[in-house]
Amino acid sequence: MTETQNVATYARIRPYNPAINEDKKLTARAKDGDKILNQNGANEDAYNFTRVFDMTDDTNALFERAMQPLLDYKILQGINSIFIVYGQSGSGKSFTLIGEQGHLGVLPMSLQYLLSKDNVENIHISSVEAYGIKAAKIGFYDLVAQLKISEAAQKGHFDPYASHDNPRLSSSTAETLEITADNCLSIITQLQNVSHMAPTLKNPHSSRGHTVYFCRVKMTDLEPVYFICVDLAGSEGQTALGTKQEFVDGLQLAMSKGKLHLSSKQKQGFEEMYKTRSLEAGCINNGLTQLQSIFGELIKKKISKAQGLGLRKVLSQFISLQSAYSIL
Repeated sequence: MTETQNVATYARIRPYNPAINEDKKLTARAKDGDKILNQNGANEDAYNFTRVFDMTDDTNALFERAMQPLLDYKILQGINSIFIVYGQSGSGKSFTLIGEQGHLGVLPMSLQYLLSKDNVENIHISSVEAYGIKAAKIGFYDLVAQLKISEAAQKGHFDPYASHDNPRLSSSTAETLEITADNCLSIITQLQNVSHMAPTLKNPHSSRGHTVYFCRVKMTDLEPVYFICVDLAGSEGQTALGTKQEFVDGLQLAMSKGKLHLSSKQKQGFEEMYKTRSLEAGCINNGLTQLQSIFGELIKKKISKAQGLGLRKVLSQFISLQSAYSIL
């Protein structure tokens, strides 16, 4: 991302993960800092990006070379910007975006960076998850409201699958929380924890909806600007679920590695769990198709006025040729 660019694309290669069912052989490799070469049978496919990060690059390097330019050249200049993490289920999207204690992702790092600037007065965050099991009936879940329900009930854990009172709101009416440099990771992690997450063959903690974090940045002498991060649920083919037996075996592998903890009731409901994951996958892929149409409109420099459904509806008021976009 530069002062004159409005769209940048990045890619990150992660190492083999022994806790999930995947091939140990790595087929992709970085070349020249801006290409990925992927072995596809007898052929080697090449993909070009603004920059590529391989397994020797940590998240700090990704922040400095991919995210910080977006903040400096766009957000701090008053330009609404959208950062999207996109990829297969289990590829490390949420880990790169959010991170964990002792290993910050690029979203909390960005909020800390912005709050360190003298002209940034405050940042408020809201979050909306687009989730469903029927493509025509995608629900919009206000994660801040769900977090407040969880805290008020003092249950310690909020299960969006078990609750019948999940707040369904549009992004324009979503509740907000003020972010500080000290609480940003904690708040984002708590918001993630009240979203729809469930195990799949490729990921023991798979996001089952597309989650959008709206960060409203108020700067001195400027109108509020929106820094938006989109944590997409992973693109899913049948390999993400496998057969019913492969699905069960995958969950048992994750449990044996200490990466997944299920209640006795959940262990008895593997068949229903498999059915629900399959229905969710159709809605996940539908949202990704909507995103591809947005990319196509940006390339043609002609944005449709239609709000659309699901993920597109959540993002619609910020999709314009004046906004900046980074895709990882």
